[in-house]
Amino acid sequence: MKKSIALTTLLLTQMASALNVSQISGQIQQKISPRGQTEICAISNKLIPSAYSDKDAERENDLCAIDFYKTHALCPKQNSTNPGVLVADLLKGKSREQTMTLCKGPDDDLSVEAKFKNSISCSYTPSILAYYHFSRMFKAGRVPVAVLRTMDKEEHLKVATAGKDMTQDGIIIHETWESFISQHAKLNNDKLFDDSRMFVYGALSENPKKELKYTEVSGVGSYDTRYQRFTQQAPYLKTADARSIVDIVGSQDIKKIIPVVVQMKDVSDMVLMDTLFSQDDRIGNIHFKLAWYTVETNPQTGQLDIKNTKSKATLSSDKKTWIIPEEEKAIQAKGGVLVREMIMKDNDCGVNVAVRSNMMRQVNALEGIKHMSARTYKKFMEFYKIAKNPETLNWMKKELLFTDADLGTSKPQQGKSFLANLEKAKSILVAGCKSGTLKLDLDLENYLPNATAKQVSCE
Repeated sequence: MKKSIALTTLLLTQMASALNVSQISGQIQQKISPRGQTEICAISNKLIPSAYSDKDAERENDLCAIDFYKTHALCPKQNSTNPGVLVADLLKGKSREQTMTLCKGPDDDLSVEAKFKNSISCSYTPSILAYYHFSRMFKAGRVPVAVLRTMDKEEHLKVATAGKDMTQDGIIIHETWESFISQHAKLNNDKLFDDSRMFVYGALSENPKKELKYTEVSGVGSYDTRYQRFTQQAPYLKTADARSIVDIVGSQDIKKIIPVVVQMKDVSDMVLMDTLFSQDDRIGNIHFKLAWYTVETNPQTGQLDIKNTKSKATLSSDKKTWIIPEEEKAIQAKGGVLVREMIMKDNDCGVNVAVRSNMMRQVNALEGIKHMSARTYKKFMEFYKIAKNPETLNWMKKELLFTDADLGTSKPQQGKSFLANLEKAKSILVAGCKSGTLKLDLDLENYLPNATAKQVSCE
């Protein structure tokens, strides 16, 4: 994000009633700070429990098992714009204090397992939580697991002070750490501190490792025109191409279809999610990891399935080819296809109606989409039908910390509120589905030999 963004804009807050830690629901784990304060980690109750995997539950528990002061080291984030606490594994044979002496060193000196981010600068806790839960409910996007976490304010102040000292005066991350220190002095921000003013609260999210920048999707160029540039890149243009997938790929060979469909679904999912949550800082912050996709016979059903497994392939020094590890060459020889899978890990700059402009809506990105996963479309429509139920709205307020303004219930469907975005997305998608201009064809199983595409109702 450019330095020219005014700090007053970054610090703009929309006050809400302060968080009462005793009223946080879900599965609660407690941790004790060095000065004896009881911090909590909360695994949110689920609106649609069946949407989550066993792996999600395992990762949620792993996040809440983290003890900031015993099992991990805390370092201030020193790049980009939004302040955050990097939660790193202790180095083998070293104490927590010894590990933290490397906070100022290169990023790869430490293994960062999680990030603790709060509602300051562009960042907003409800946005981080919402992306995780909705990605599961919609089967859209690969979003890291996130939980609600509190932290002793005095311990956080130590990290914030280190962040200010470790960053260069005049850059935004230095200024935002200074602003956090200022907020500590005032203790009047309900979006940062609980009602007792003893704790900072925010989202603790899993940190993907060894991911790469997905510049093929973002493009390279001016920050100011990054969203316009995104809509001119090949991946988006494919999702905006009215032709069939076979015509776009130019082949019926499933090995050629797989990487194109995976990429198109990733782009389509991202545009939908960012439209709903008024994301302003996606383009330039898109990442990917590699996976092998293979077509195999399911031993239980005897039918062909598409399997995917993680890859540890690395980019060559000339950045033109992938170096395949020896243990993965058997997969390659078996006909495996190496595919880029988008990781949506920077999800904090959304939802807050006080400051968000919704960049995807500004460039009409969803209107341009001509292809979408039938599964995601169906899940979206199922949610739409319950979105305004009191139970759903209460869940978003209590578990995801949305305000009435964020939802759009205080002034129904105002501006870029969640409900306004939801209505806009629904009208675009249903109109496209009914007219046939939106093809629900981004589910890979539809391209297996002898597959029959499942029919999905537009409503």
